[in-house]
Amino acid sequence: MTLESNLWRIGETKAPLPPLVPGLPIIGNGLSLASDPARFLVGLYQNYGPVFRIRIFNQTVTVLAGLEANQFAAQQGKLVFTNHDAFIDLVNALGTSKNMASLEGAEHKFFRQTAHNGYSRATMAAAMPQVVDVITDFLATQEISAVFDVFPTFQRLISLQLGRVAASIKADDYINDLQLFMRYLINVHLAGVWPKWTLKSPAYIRAKKTTHEFAQMVVSDHQATPPSDSRPRDLIDDFLQAHTEHPELMPMHAVLAAALGPFLAGQDTVAGTAAFMLYAIISNPEIYVRVQNEVDSLFANGIPAASDFRNAEALHNTAIETMRRYPVAPFMPQHVSQDFEYGGYRIEQGQPIYVAQTITHFLPEFFEDPFAFNIDRPKPKAQTFAPFGVGPHTCIGAGMGELQIMLHIATLLHQAKYEMVPSNYKLKTKTLPPAPANFHLKVIEKRMQDRSK
Repeated sequence: MTLESNLWRIGETKAPLPPLVPGLPIIGNGLSLASDPARFLVGLYQNYGPVFRIRIFNQTVTVLAGLEANQFAAQQGKLVFTNHDAFIDLVNALGTSKNMASLEGAEHKFFRQTAHNGYSRATMAAAMPQVVDVITDFLATQEISAVFDVFPTFQRLISLQLGRVAASIKADDYINDLQLFMRYLINVHLAGVWPKWTLKSPAYIRAKKTTHEFAQMVVSDHQATPPSDSRPRDLIDDFLQAHTEHPELMPMHAVLAAALGPFLAGQDTVAGTAAFMLYAIISNPEIYVRVQNEVDSLFANGIPAASDFRNAEALHNTAIETMRRYPVAPFMPQHVSQDFEYGGYRIEQGQPIYVAQTITHFLPEFFEDPFAFNIDRPKPKAQTFAPFGVGPHTCIGAGMGELQIMLHIATLLHQAKYEMVPSNYKLKTKTLPPAPANFHLKVIEKRMQDRSK
């Protein structure tokens, strides 16, 4: 039987609603989802099957999970799901009504095509020396025995890297406000865990003002200084060209919002993944040795080329296993754009829905001992590994992000040696955004920084 005839069909149906998972008064299932979303959703999938409903405060959310859900979202997501309702408040806070995160159909395709080169692996490959420079500058400020909190440090470093790579600008003086602005957008508009009245706080108002001024500065600088031998073409140039050629499709307010994309999209997801990856390496001596040997080989003749990473098996496998075991986007929040039936239940238009695309990461039929960290796993079955999402809103910067994470970690390991503080630290995670919590490292040795230039 086909997937459609066996599990789903689009259109009105008299099937019952999916089962509603019991929860606590007022908060419903919100606490369980926030504490460990992967384990929580896997347990519900095993108890209720591929479709069920959870309650988060005053909102009831339908969840689709399992391999068939990933296949369904990939095949039919553009017909039955929309990002608009989930992201439009966040997009409006960026000062626009048009952004790749909230658009659908032809407009979404146009924005995605415009952003394709700016968020590509090739763009990151061309800018690798700038990524290395950011880390080298950071480590130059760290004395032996200096201790740093990994995730917030990585948020800053990743944002600085993306500023130089995607927007050709040093954003050092603006990073704090960009990070604060993003924190409010996520917690108020996307996760819904902060009340909207917090947007009246002086801290948010200041951060928003500074962020929009920064966007205007970035775009104005690009308009005044076209690409040249000294400044390669980047994401902002592509959006400005689209504005010139199709101003009705790409108004200037959309260009300004797009200028913030590299800073707002990567500071949590890339930084969180990189922090989990470094924990996995530092906490496992065998993996540490294997990756360290590869890293030193990569830098043997200076900054490596992107193609060199294809032969760095332990480093690459560690990155992939990190994204499997510690997905920073465990589900995709969307809304239903038209009625459909799935698994014998009706899913109604307008309802919020999570496609829990990473549940397959934790199913033993696809990954043996799934909660263990194993960098020697066989290649995963198609659509069982989905850290970047599935369907038309799959992360456009997946290739860029993967290369950036590997280069970021490789440079850190090549230039210094670290110990966890305390030495017996056991991983604790935070969920907004997903990242290691209170994961501190101490610099115990500086290593071969001169060969990284």
